[in-house]
Amino acid sequence: MWIGSKRSFIIFFITSIFLIIIWHDTVSVNTWSVRCLKYILGNNKEAVEVTMPSSEHDLAVICMARIALLNEQPEEAILLLGTEVGNGNLTALSIQGQALEELGDYPGALKYWLLAQDYRYLLSTAKIATDQGHLEDALEIYQAFNVVKPENGIMPLTKFLVDIYKDHPAAIVVLQQGLAKYPHSSIRARWLVQLGDILRSDGNLKEAESSYQKAIKEKPNLPEAYIGLGWIQYEQGKRLDIVVKTFQFAIDNAPQQGIGYFALGQLYTRENEYKKADSLFDMALELNPNARWWYIERGNAARKTRNISQAIDVYKEALMRFPDYAPVFFELSLAYKLNDQPGEAKQTIEKAIELLVVPNILYCLRAGNIYEWTGDYTNALHAYQEALLIDPYSIKASEGVERNE
Repeated sequence: MWIGSKRSFIIFFITSIFLIIIWHDTVSVNTWSVRCLKYILGNNKEAVEVTMPSSEHDLAVICMARIALLNEQPEEAILLLGTEVGNGNLTALSIQGQALEELGDYPGALKYWLLAQDYRYLLSTAKIATDQGHLEDALEIYQAFNVVKPENGIMPLTKFLVDIYKDHPAAIVVLQQGLAKYPHSSIRARWLVQLGDILRSDGNLKEAESSYQKAIKEKPNLPEAYIGLGWIQYEQGKRLDIVVKTFQFAIDNAPQQGIGYFALGQLYTRENEYKKADSLFDMALELNPNARWWYIERGNAARKTRNISQAIDVYKEALMRFPDYAPVFFELSLAYKLNDQPGEAKQTIEKAIELLVVPNILYCLRAGNIYEWTGDYTNALHAYQEALLIDPYSIKASEGVERNE
């Protein structure tokens, strides 16, 4: 009887010790996990030691890689992730993509995000690549996003093709393919408006009008469609009251967006009714103060009336919100020239060129003009030469070089 009890006790004792060991390791691992999570979420450098926990911790490498990224050590993150990436761990693949993005390897980042089926970072990375002048990488990312998320990818891709690549035919193809492939998409009307905008800018007014009308039929309350249609009417020479009425539809359908007021401001600027235009621009910006291009339109309208001080104030207001927006500096440089402020004119055009993502001949020509005006003929010559590198056939650039050689 005693022997059986002793044996049971020994078995119970050994089992208890084993369970205590397991419990201790589990608590240790879970405690490390909680501290690691606090570090990642709060970037609290006291929350976790930078030492690896037990090898039994399945997520140790992932946690440490995330910490390495927080500490701006992407190379360390890549080293830590080697085995897990090789094993096809989706989280590891995604973090590897983030590390490569931080290193500026955008194609590499794209590769691992596609392997991880993690598309959250594609659009933000494409924008970063664009801002840094890596336009081919940005295009590749936009195209990839359009493949994996076709309905949501169409507009970012076409906007990039139009605004950055200036490739209208390619943008039109992307939009037409989307319209054909997704006849019931909830965002078809926006594709039609975007298509209409491109066609209108190319002078294809009849096709553009058709695209806007289709957009209105599919989504009658879309203000951008009425604005596009209103500009078609204006360019076709229709009466001003007809155009105003069409723009009013945009205001009625989106009174809080400001886009209709802005369009009316542009309209009255073209009609040389600047006081009315400025009032409308003011209303538009009050509703949408983050529309950076609207400040430029308002400043330019004031500049046309020779109200240079007001124009400068508007541009400066824009720079307070958007300190790295090159077009504002570009317009402000001319306002300073018109206001006989040579030092400020030079500084602002130089800043505008510094902020450019893609070289722009207009910026070089303006720089040359301002340098000539200030008597800085050496820099004027350099600016015109830079313009010729962009467009070897530019008459203004060639004449500028001849004047300053």
